Parts: sequence; C-alpha cells; structure tokens
Amino acid sequence: MTASKLALGTAQFGSDYGINNKDGKVPLSEVFRILDKAIGSGIDTVDTAYAYGDSEEAIGKFIQSSPHRLRVISKLPACSRGEVKKIFGASLKRLGLSYIYGYLIHNFPDYKKDQGIWDELRELRKEGAVKKIGFSLYYPAEARFLLDNGADFDLIQFPFSALDQRFGPCLPMLKNKAVEIYTRSVFLQGLVFRDPAGLKGRFTAAAEKIARLKGMAASAGMPVPALCLNFVAANKLVDKVVVGVDNLAQFRELISAEKNAGQALPAGHELAQLALDDEKIIVPVNWGKGELSLCAK
Repeated sequence: MTASKLALGTAQFGSDYGINNKDGKVPLSEVFRILDKAIGSGIDTVDTAYAYGDSEEAIGKFIQSSPHRLRVISKLPACSRGEVKKIFGASLKRLGLSYIYGYLIHNFPDYKKDQGIWDELRELRKEGAVKKIGFSLYYPAEARFLLDNGADFDLIQFPFSALDQRFGPCLPMLKNKAVEIYTRSVFLQGLVFRDPAGLKGRFTAAAEKIARLKGMAASAGMPVPALCLNFVAANKLVDKVVVGVDNLAQFRELISAEKNAGQALPAGHELAQLALDDEKIIVPVNWGKGELSLCAK
C-alpha cells in the first residue's frame, strides 16, 4: 500500500467523533499540522461533510493558508430537492472553493424518496461545480439498487474491513462501471483494537474474530492497524481508504502502518473467515449510545 491510497477523514475536525476519541474535536492548530503531514506524505484527498460540525470551515482555513491544493469530497445531508443548491453553496463558502472534486448523497433514504435530489447533483456536475457525484452508503442493498436501476454516478463510499466484508461482491460490478471506490471504517471506529475478553452484550459475538485478527497480525509480524489497512488497500478494486484521526501522533502511526505494506498478509481465505454478518455489530449507526464504551478496552 502507498500513502497515496489513503484519504483523510475529517469528522473529528468538526465534532467529538469516534468511540476511542478521548480528546474531543481536534483543535484548529492540530488540524493544520495533520493536513501538512498528509500533504507531505502524498495524501491529497480529504473527506468531509456538511453534517460534520465545522469540519468544512477548518479545512477551508487551511486551504486559504496553504499553497497546496487538496482534493475535497463533501456530502449532502438529509434535505429536500429545493435545498440542495443552497446547502452545496454553503459548503463551498465554508471551504473557500469555487468547486470540489466529489459530492455524495449522505442519506440514501432521501434519494429513494425523491430522486429529484439526484437531478440537482447532476446539474451541479454539469455546471462544473463538482467533478464527481455519488453516494455514501451503509448497506449493500443500496449499492445493488443503484446498479440495478442504472444510476449515473461516478464515486461511491461504503464501510469495508476485515470484519465487515459485505460489499465485497459489489466491488467488481462497481469497477466495471468505472466508479471510483472509497472505503471507510477500516477499524470499525476502534472496535478491532478492543480487548476481546472485555467485550460485552452484542459485541461478545465479535470477540473471537477480533482475537483471531490480533493473532494473525502477531504471526505476520504486523501491528493490528497495519494489517487492517493493508487488507483493504491491497484490494486492487479499492481506490482510496478513508481514515480518520484524533491527533497528529495517531496520524503518524497510520503513516507508519502503511510502511508495513511489504510484509506478507495472511492468506486470503484466513482473512475472509474474519467477516461478521450481524449488522447490529458491524454498522456503528446501529450501536446504542455509549454501548461500546461500557466494554473494557
């Protein structure tokens, strides 16, 4: 894996995001240091959203102060068709840009309810305000709906990890349509780092898989983050792996993790056996508030 296959997720730049985030929203000075480190490491893409607090503003302040160009992907929140261009314009103003690389529908049920929202995004693409449009998804059925109905999209983002391999069958079909594929949740918001013995409730079903994951990493001589990152990035059908960080030190660890790319991954069939199917475990939006925080770390 090369650093250029990473994209920087920025939810933490605008809000207190993530089960392992002890420090809250990343201070602006730290945001600048992280973005400088990203550029210096060959990472030129940032993933944000209108709904990520003031993440777009923080990125915009950096862009205005830096000679380097960043490829920005943002997302449209739940809204009506008539609100699309107003919200998009607000995002551009926050970012201080005249156009962005990618714009995704963040709430798929809104699209299914009123596909006129998609017409608005297509118009923005036609006007040159955005280069690529697409969707941020949670469930493979959503991707299949788009493929079955011939939706004209350029970019897609969804969760994909050693524990969550649900979208695997969709990858070849998406790539055949020349769709740019971004994956996220490679660490399942930190679940893979937890002590399996301390997991409680619904998460006890993941304990055995996490223990095996850690055993595979140890056998391969790789840190767990490196194994998780390389499992996804080694997939030639994946274009970018979106990773979020809470601070610069954590980001440096991820940059270091990618340097383990030359080490052999466990056999594909071994990694395939780590997959979990229970969406109450592998889809964080289904977690009860504070539920995982009750488990030992």
